[in-house]
Amino acid sequence: MLIAGTPGVGKTTVASLLSKALNVPHVDVGALLSAWGLLRPDRWRYTHEIADVDAAMARLREHLPRGFVADTHAVSLFRGVELDAVVVLRRDPRQLLVELAGRRWPEPKVYENVVAELLDVVYAESLDLATYLVQVDVSGRPPHYTAQTLAYCLPRLGCTSDNVDWIERLGHEAYDILLRYEAAVGNRTQT
Repeated sequence: MLIAGTPGVGKTTVASLLSKALNVPHVDVGALLSAWGLLRPDRWRYTHEIADVDAAMARLREHLPRGFVADTHAVSLFRGVELDAVVVLRRDPRQLLVELAGRRWPEPKVYENVVAELLDVVYAESLDLATYLVQVDVSGRPPHYTAQTLAYCLPRLGCTSDNVDWIERLGHEAYDILLRYEAAVGNRTQT
């Protein structure tokens, strides 16, 4: 099973708690890729990128245990992997903005991730990964609540998908976020 979502939504925490509740291994994809030396700095985006996607996909397939809970935002790594379920955690972009800014990330990186959440990027990339796909709005919910809820409904594939449309919910605030993103990226290209 895959727990996906934009950075800052709580994937690793929820996946760790869920794996304990279901008594299956937790696979922290980012930590594995780092340990395998498959990440390289991306100075333009102030982050790391996967150095060799094909090698990363092959290593993951080779090392995935039977019955697992993995977490990542790089969902394309799981193309061709048989998944029982994909859960995409979603978080109000305004809350995500506060969370990511608190990490002291550069402004362009913060806004790139907030806009990715606003525009459903990870959810859209997850649509064809498994026949059972749910979105869970974690805004204002503690990770243990989300993990407990998923531990109850996932084994029966009985989770209810939340209707998440940030642009509709946020209205003009969504436009303001997009303008701030444009300004942050514009500032990055001038330096």
